[in-house]
Amino acid sequence: MGFLLLKDSVLVRIASLLGLHDLLHLSCVNKRLQQLIYNNPKVWTSNHLFPEADAAITDRFVGRLVPRITRLYGIRSLRLIRLSLSWLGYLCIFDQFAHSVDYIDLVTTRACLTDLIYHLSIFAGNLAMLQHDNRIPITFRQYAMDKDEHEAALAATHYLGQNTWHNLSPFLSSVTLDDPPFERLIQFRVSSTDHADDENDQIRQLHFLTCFLAGKPSSDLQSLSILMSSSQQRQPLHPHPSTHYKRSREEETMSLIPYPKHHRHEMVSYLSIL
Repeated sequence: MGFLLLKDSVLVRIASLLGLHDLLHLSCVNKRLQQLIYNNPKVWTSNHLFPEADAAITDRFVGRLVPRITRLYGIRSLRLIRLSLSWLGYLCIFDQFAHSVDYIDLVTTRACLTDLIYHLSIFAGNLAMLQHDNRIPITFRQYAMDKDEHEAALAATHYLGQNTWHNLSPFLSSVTLDDPPFERLIQFRVSSTDHADDENDQIRQLHFLTCFLAGKPSSDLQSLSILMSSSQQRQPLHPHPSTHYKRSREEETMSLIPYPKHHRHEMVSYLSIL
């Protein structure tokens, strides 16, 4: 095939222009293309991953695809919009890209968001416990594989003396991780696709969890924006030019990001660390 006679640099350029599913089909042609696609950070950008509302993107799909992608700093933002994922799929994605991602845009159901908050809380509690005991921290993947064990370990401490996991989030605001999984995170935008009576509490918990997992101090709750907006009014994240270098913790503080017009059927929050 004349196509296969092209130089690697040309093939990589072509691959970088393809959509996700075309890219996956191309990787199945032969071993050379497979290695070029999965091992080259120039191929994998935020534009390739997870097309909005793609029903093919399930926990199983993510579990098979994501671990094969190179773990370099190519993915700077994640758009996880109306995907057929459970908390397990999201943690698989975080495990692969948390170290490099600056921006996360998440739209999911209230039920899924509730599950995600719970498991992020237990994961965060385990990180705090392991750091206190001077032990190696677990990864998102390790937690997902042995969640029952980690749930039991945290419960045995009475949730770090807080009696229930619901009280973990504000408690963790007093702890700073030495090795935070979201070390570069600047902005985490969250939306629910259905109205939730407990949305304020969900956003509050995510506020604390995001700060903790990014290794940044939590500011007071006035810095947290709880707004209502329709999905049609959502705008793509626009990374700030200054985010292309790794800033020191001292430079990064919580700040409020404005959002478009209000709507009663969907909640939106910017958890912004600028």
